Amino acid sequence: MRLFEAKQAFGGLPKKAGIAVLRWSKNVNRPSLSGKTIKLPSYNDVQFFPLLKGKQFLLETDDGVYFGGTDERPFLVELEDVVMNALHKSEEAFFNAIKPRDAKALEKAFGVTAVRQGDWFAVPIPLPWNVISEMLGLAVLKSLLDLTLFNEFIDEDGEDLEESHVPFKIIEPSNAKERAVQLRKTHHRLIAERYIAVVDDGEGEYVEDNGRGDKEDNHDRFSCPLIGEGVLTAPGRRDLALKGPHAFFRTAYLFDPALHSPLCAC
Repeated sequence: MRLFEAKQAFGGLPKKAGIAVLRWSKNVNRPSLSGKTIKLPSYNDVQFFPLLKGKQFLLETDDGVYFGGTDERPFLVELEDVVMNALHKSEEAFFNAIKPRDAKALEKAFGVTAVRQGDWFAVPIPLPWNVISEMLGLAVLKSLLDLTLFNEFIDEDGEDLEESHVPFKIIEPSNAKERAVQLRKTHHRLIAERYIAVVDDGEGEYVEDNGRGDKEDNHDRFSCPLIGEGVLTAPGRRDLALKGPHAFFRTAYLFDPALHSPLCAC
């Protein structure tokens, strides 16, 4: 609804979304978050859509679509405007759309339910580590995960490359520093007991799935864990204990994930 409609519906513009304080101003062009306060533009052509009974919201402006409110803490992220197509169907359709495609595929394949911390989903994989290890580089693992990055390791004739050429590695950290593994360039870290990552040998760049099937470059020696076990942590959030292997996926349709953290450390 447009802001003038929101004023009529709520008797004024909403002042809170959960514990997040909403500050509206015509001097604001781009929404921003500072502490518990979310600053929002108050032009009449801005559209505001309350979610989860007002605890969260979507804001559509001429410059973009913003998802904010309160999860465990106040948050604000920019999404690609295609998510509005899902929202126009229903609130449930919106939340289903931003759940990563591959996370949903794994849930269905294994009959499990993903857990979430901020914009990261962790899907339990009910297989022992030794089995996962044996499956590394094999077509069956590619089928199970259905990750775009695995397609990078199929030659032009459609044949799998030799297993030794597939740059995946099970890593068992030997000290506290090695155990704290960052999930992409976000504030989330896995205090890992064990994890599988893509290895960059310095001779090539490997890519990761961003939740929709697109690819983005990764220049780290060991990339963000694809599968891991341990405790997922983030400032201001409850620790999430992950017993057994879990596959990690980031929220779909984030607008330019590389610029996500400066807007809000979700």
